[in-house]
Amino acid sequence: MHYLHSMYYFVIFAIILLGAALRAPALFDAFWVDEVWSLKIAQSVSSPLEIFTSIHHDNNHMLNTLFLYLLGDQSQWFIYRFPSFLFGMGSIVLAGIIAHRRGQWEAATAMLLFSFSYPMILYSTEARGYSPAVFFALLAFLLINHYRNTTQWRHIVLFWGTTVLGFLSHLSFAIVYLAFVAWILVSTQKQ
Repeated sequence: MHYLHSMYYFVIFAIILLGAALRAPALFDAFWVDEVWSLKIAQSVSSPLEIFTSIHHDNNHMLNTLFLYLLGDQSQWFIYRFPSFLFGMGSIVLAGIIAHRRGQWEAATAMLLFSFSYPMILYSTEARGYSPAVFFALLAFLLINHYRNTTQWRHIVLFWGTTVLGFLSHLSFAIVYLAFVAWILVSTQKQ
């Protein structure tokens, strides 16, 4: 039994390293046009507040634009992609935590799928808002059960804070939010 437990943690660690190894080389590729555009938007503002109030463009993924603004002018472009990389690695871990409710090997499988998924690799290696949006969607999914089954303010605040950050990452988070609303409505109808 102890052997299997140790093996499980070894597999989880190996999957996380594999996910990082698959993403790391792409961090050093040339910027895509949309990334250059995002960087230009971030460099065009004179204060962080303008990111949320003055830029009305679909390429303004606000949280990402804020990261780019705060990072300033960097000679190494991969630095701009590093926040997405961290959110992508966090998504691998969150996929495992969510699936762990079904079992250890289900968690390992979910993490492996996130590690090898081409869209997840791409999102994790672009200076855009997709990787944080996926991360916050997974985190919100993890928190929604606590939100639905508790009256503790901590869980409620965490869920809504995560939802706000998801919307600030990318407006396509609205799809996730609508799914949560539908899920809550259907589950309350059954009670």
